[in-house]
Amino acid sequence: MINVIIVDDGINGELYHTGSLSCDLEITPELNILERSEYDRYLHSHGTVCAAIIKKYIPDAEIGSIKVLNDNGYAVRDQLIAALLWCADNAVRLVNLSLGTIDFRDYEAVRKAVNYAAQKGVILVSACNNKNRYTYPASFSNVIGVKCDIEDNLKEGEYRYNYYPLDGIDITACASHFIEKYDGSGKTISVCNSFAAPMITAIAYNILRQSPSISLEEMKYKLAEGAVNSLPGNWHANIYQRIDWVDTALVFNVTCAEKLKMPYRFTVKSQIGIECADSGEGMEKVLGYIKKNRDVLNGIDTVVVNFANSAHTANDASLIELVCILEHMGKNLVFLDDHWPYQNIRHTGGRERIKIFYPSVCKAVTGAEKKNIGMPVAAVYDFSGAELLNCLSKLQSTFRKNGYNAIAASYTCKGLATGAEYMSDIDHVLGGESGSISLEQINRVYSPDIILLGIDASNKEPDYFEELEARYEIDIKIIISNEKSLCIQVMADSETESEIIPVTVRDKYKNDAAEIVDISDEFYTEILYRQLIQSLQQ
Repeated sequence: MINVIIVDDGINGELYHTGSLSCDLEITPELNILERSEYDRYLHSHGTVCAAIIKKYIPDAEIGSIKVLNDNGYAVRDQLIAALLWCADNAVRLVNLSLGTIDFRDYEAVRKAVNYAAQKGVILVSACNNKNRYTYPASFSNVIGVKCDIEDNLKEGEYRYNYYPLDGIDITACASHFIEKYDGSGKTISVCNSFAAPMITAIAYNILRQSPSISLEEMKYKLAEGAVNSLPGNWHANIYQRIDWVDTALVFNVTCAEKLKMPYRFTVKSQIGIECADSGEGMEKVLGYIKKNRDVLNGIDTVVVNFANSAHTANDASLIELVCILEHMGKNLVFLDDHWPYQNIRHTGGRERIKIFYPSVCKAVTGAEKKNIGMPVAAVYDFSGAELLNCLSKLQSTFRKNGYNAIAASYTCKGLATGAEYMSDIDHVLGGESGSISLEQINRVYSPDIILLGIDASNKEPDYFEELEARYEIDIKIIISNEKSLCIQVMADSETESEIIPVTVRDKYKNDAAEIVDISDEFYTEILYRQLIQSLQQ
């Protein structure tokens, strides 16, 4: 029998006749795990409603309860984490979480707990925040995120699958369910995200009964097959547009990709340089290295293949063979190459048991752009060709350390490895092709305090910057250069009123007008941060 655990404010089993519980625990704010006792089993509670919804669709479901929310519906982050760890360590296969956090300071701790639980085989079904903001854990890749059909068009048991959603929420589901109380009376519950998730949990429960060893990606595929909307032919459940599932990686730097400073947001076990004439040859060398040295995959969860800018694309046959090898070894793949074809990786015979990032997935996440989004935008123009991601990462970290929700975004997929949103190649966007996440979408999903937009400005013509100025309302321009050139003058000559902050790269060129001479130094990062705050407050 599959056991589903509801992590909530407790289940009072008599109110809706949800029956006996497989476990009935409470995690206190002090993180003590206790048996719950001496409570009113007829009392209404949020968790009791969630249990009633699951029982409505799967009457014989075996349900357990972990109470983390107090009577006002609040908990500390570590109570949620403790519940996830308990489920992981007690062989729980399915968890319903109609709760979460939108505080960016909770991101890393919750992410690690979610990934640990997923590694242990726990399938998490989690509700999005009712403001439909990016939610932890619902928006993570290792979770089945659910939100409600606010228009209430879906009937009981119906749902839509959201393919490659920017907010990470996989499913939009009916949340309007009729449930019956112990005395025979009943009611249709209010429409909210919290009550959309349990219905999906019930459907997942039934899938698990039929396939007890099913993986998360296979579960997502099965759920997509049961949705009211059709399954697109180019969609794969195991290809993701974010890489929040990476914890420890082996990195291959192909064709001098290491020249771009990469402050990785995950643990890098080791980096291996691959020199080659083109990307096709590079992929063959990566594949050959792994075939000869399979022990190098020990102790990691992901292989990152980081290509330098190249006019060539990777060899398809070598790439697919690499996917098959990694799938056999239980390792995931992150493929970082800004010169990608507009197609997904396709391979036959696989069971989609590993996670893959491949840049073409982001073409499916598009939206219209508004020039003025009502949110401060600081653009980093990197003329040095090496400091962009380093600067973005350090600035974002400094803003967050000081309590500001700063979201970084860049036009290189390599930014994903440093914590930035990937907006695809602006050359395609400015040329009229629809293949970019917009700043408007980022603003809507994250509701940040500031957006840090990274732009590789090296070897660009003046027309490029004119189109950028026409597309975005940029409040502050941070200009990184390593030699005296026309770059700062080009920015100064633009028709916008954006403030310009010059930054120089140490040992290359010291601009007398630049107070910041080494963005790698925390001292100068702090100076840059203070200048930005001062400018934004004026």
